[in-house]
Amino acid sequence: MQYSLEGAAQPVAPGPQHLVGLLRRVAFAVLLLDLVVIALLLAPGVVPNGWRQTLRLLDAGLMLALALIVLLLLRRLGRLLAERKQVEVQQQMLFDAMPVGLVVWSADDRLQVTNADFRRLYAPLQDLLVPGAPFKDLMQALVRRGLVPEAQGREEAWVEERLAQHRDPGPPMLRRMADGRWRRIVEQRLADGRVLGHSIDITDMQQARADAERARQLLRGAVDALPAAFELYDADDRLVLHNEALRQTYPDIAAHLDRGLTFAELARLNIASGGHPDAVADPEAWIAVRQRQRSRPGPAAAVDLPAPDGRRLRLYEHRLADGSLVAIRVDVTELEQARAAEARATERLQDAIEALPAGFELYDADDRMVLVNSTMKRMYPAVAHLLDQGRSFAELVRANWELGSLVVPDGEIEGWIRDRLAQRRAGGPPRVHQLRSGLWVRTYERRTREGGLVGVRIDVTELVQRDRELAQVVAELDLANAELRRQAETDPLTGVGNRRRFERELAAAGESGRPVALLLFDIDYFKRFNDHHGHPAGDACLRRVAAVLTASLRGPGDLAARIGGEEFTVLLPGEGAEGACAVAQRCAELLADAGITHGDSPLGPHVTFSIGVAVDGGRAAAASLIERADAALYEAKRRGRARWQLHAAQ
Repeated sequence: MQYSLEGAAQPVAPGPQHLVGLLRRVAFAVLLLDLVVIALLLAPGVVPNGWRQTLRLLDAGLMLALALIVLLLLRRLGRLLAERKQVEVQQQMLFDAMPVGLVVWSADDRLQVTNADFRRLYAPLQDLLVPGAPFKDLMQALVRRGLVPEAQGREEAWVEERLAQHRDPGPPMLRRMADGRWRRIVEQRLADGRVLGHSIDITDMQQARADAERARQLLRGAVDALPAAFELYDADDRLVLHNEALRQTYPDIAAHLDRGLTFAELARLNIASGGHPDAVADPEAWIAVRQRQRSRPGPAAAVDLPAPDGRRLRLYEHRLADGSLVAIRVDVTELEQARAAEARATERLQDAIEALPAGFELYDADDRMVLVNSTMKRMYPAVAHLLDQGRSFAELVRANWELGSLVVPDGEIEGWIRDRLAQRRAGGPPRVHQLRSGLWVRTYERRTREGGLVGVRIDVTELVQRDRELAQVVAELDLANAELRRQAETDPLTGVGNRRRFERELAAAGESGRPVALLLFDIDYFKRFNDHHGHPAGDACLRRVAAVLTASLRGPGDLAARIGGEEFTVLLPGEGAEGACAVAQRCAELLADAGITHGDSPLGPHVTFSIGVAVDGGRAAAASLIERADAALYEAKRRGRARWQLHAAQ
């Protein structure tokens, strides 16, 4: 059985229609023949009397045949009418089963057909939703009964605009209904002049878009809260995201940062405004070098740049797999201020994550839920009443499955719970799963310092791609924060460890129970060097000495650090006296090979240093080891400098 959409459902029977036509033609022929017989009987003198009886019998037979044919036609007609009624019922059932509102308007804009969803949508107009109702009358009734929030205060204008849209259907319309839900309405004019309209509920989609926009704003706020200047360039090297710190660092080009310019274009503007003093001599050559540095995949080596106000900035760049680039500019002149700003930014970022429109759950060290938000309860309505009862994760999962809200086959739930508990213990990447309601959820789980677990569940039914992009940016921010923390233990001038890192690693080496050796270095007559060559040359000298010490290290466990103006140290965990003396000798040889000119040294034409060496067999107190190394350094100076001295065991 086929269907066609008319004023009412119309059947188009695919059966043997030729049978009805044949019966009609036979009935017509029998009727004509009977009329001829009747005419012969009525005409006097035409038929002999001997034939009249025969003609009367023929007339009776023809009348009987005609009656039989009429009965057959009536029976066939009844069957067709029954089939037509069945088709109408089936078609209406089909329309009513569709999860969209359907309506058909005639060519003169009168109501023809509606389905159940449409009638539910406009339930307050049930008394007017009858076939033949004019479109205009229904629109006016909608406005009069307050069912169109957007029409308040401009009812007549709204009706006219709606009539114009209906006469000439255009793009889909998004409309907020009286109950607060959103509908996407599409109207299409058919070839015969009628208008087919259908609408679908998109409230969840609108909410998802609003949630995504709030998440984007929160992310932008978190980026703005960073204490360092932040830049994100796309694969075409155009600036697509930055924060307020970057605008403050380069105020002369702040007005150009939102124009989507390339790195090269922004660099030219910055150089012209004095933002890069080191590039003024040859701007294009400087830009070419920087572009080569930026083109390498992965993290690039840190670059030191002067800021417009005389401060020093350290630039970290990371080229991502998709071709985009993240850049962080850190003010290394005031590390303590940077650390405080980082702490504030971390707190703000945590607040922003907490405020995200996502399900949030917190479990204690016994895996019992101690905190949950309302979004989480809406995601899991079947067990919402259990989430505040301090139940364990396994108990909540089992209850959710028993209530039919978890998609796990019978007999597999206990194995499923074991696998999930193992995942929670091991950590790992986020996981995406589907709820019985059809909702797709991405779950992030992280262990707390106390052994508990924080879970964040985000509805990604419509936003999977955006979630991936957001996770990628968050990961880059985590890397940037980690790099900021690393900088807090690095000497900004020389790039080696600072006193904070030296003291931390010295204490750790002493507590390990293994031997440890300590070398203290003091550049000989460094004040004379500064007075003779100037402080910029003195800074360069300190960097070269730091490079010499770094080159003398044996492996990743050793540490070179600057602990004072011209004072350096090398820490050698696990090393004894013989190895420590060998390293001291190598340091002296490498410094001699470096040949750093000293124009005012009584010891010779090149820079030298004195070295004090102290060794402890295990669990040395940090202060004691430093005192012995310092005493050895003093002895080396007393003996004429430019030498190393091992502290004699007592």
